[in-house]
Amino acid sequence: MPLPSRSSTTREPRRSDPESWRWLSAIYDATAWYWDSSVHVLAYGRAYRKLLERLRDEGWYDGPVSRVLDCGIGAGVFSQGFIATFGRDHRAYGVDLSSRLLERAAARLGRRGARVHLLRADARALPLRDRAMDAAMCGLVLDHLADPSAALGELARVCRAGVPVVIVTTRRHAPDLPFRLVFRYRWPRPGDVEQALSAAGFRDIRRYAMTGLARPFAIAFAGRAPDRPGDHG
Repeated sequence: MPLPSRSSTTREPRRSDPESWRWLSAIYDATAWYWDSSVHVLAYGRAYRKLLERLRDEGWYDGPVSRVLDCGIGAGVFSQGFIATFGRDHRAYGVDLSSRLLERAAARLGRRGARVHLLRADARALPLRDRAMDAAMCGLVLDHLADPSAALGELARVCRAGVPVVIVTTRRHAPDLPFRLVFRYRWPRPGDVEQALSAAGFRDIRRYAMTGLARPFAIAFAGRAPDRPGDHG
């Protein structure tokens, strides 16, 4: 499938899972203002940037990066951190179920001069061709999936071999009860996330603590994309 050539916020997700995606789309549409608010940006914006700076300094981004995927881009806060760390010399691809969040991501990243391609799609059926991405990140998306294997398999498929993929999930026992009641997500076990990454073929998997206000709420994982989707070696 060819790479998207222009922004699209109206296409329905390819995955036929109406109850789950329609409910998630509706709740995130209704609360898009919060994910674009100073409260959320204060908690996560700096933490994402510090995480990416650490990964850069450790040599994770050791090759050319011209296309970057933000899977579950939300209001674009993670991508904003990538731009702050690496500059704007890449194309930012963002996927989300919420059209209103995609609109906010377009505005946020557009103000920073980013070249942005946005699509409304399911993380388990990405509308991108094989091995098209030079890096990927996925923040607070796996929390919504009882089985993350399909989404991780898609990330493996669309990324070039060996490029860094960064996953952020909710930390177990985070003080987030009101959010979990509203958004109905779960606390993934760190060991389960690492096992799922390994099963999808990712290698050099490492776990990272978040910093600042995000530290009690989230935890990060980094790994390198497999040579082939489903390659367990």
